[in-house]
Amino acid sequence: MQCKFLKLTNGEDIIAMVNDEHLSTTASYVQIQDPVMINSARFPRGNMIIETYLMQPWIKLSKSNIMVIPTTTIVAAVDITDSAIEQYNEFLALQNSEKEVKRTTFDSMPSEDIFNQLMEAVANRDEGEDEEEDDGASRTYH
Repeated sequence: MQCKFLKLTNGEDIIAMVNDEHLSTTASYVQIQDPVMINSARFPRGNMIIETYLMQPWIKLSKSNIMVIPTTTIVAAVDITDSAIEQYNEFLALQNSEKEVKRTTFDSMPSEDIFNQLMEAVANRDEGEDEEEDDGASRTYH
């Protein structure tokens, strides 16, 4: 597998590990691993415009880091620079360490404690909203 930049038909840009063989054949689908969405941000700095790239998980609620996408959704697949690969790998390492911390924290707590903490957070948030004007809309909590 190689690290590739994929431009998708919906306009999204992602970096992922891709098997080159699947991109060059007539396969209908391609398997990607550890996809990360890339967004660019531009901001003025003095008399110049600075552009930077932001990384975030592509599908944040996915249980798996392996996904299958139709090859028809890929406009372009290109190799990326070594520095971009380094940043991608650092991002993945950070994501994995954050997931491990969350998993360890919640695994060590009884479900009832987690539920109570969530309810307390909602109650604390609602206390601050009581001071605001009520627009008559009902609220639901899930």
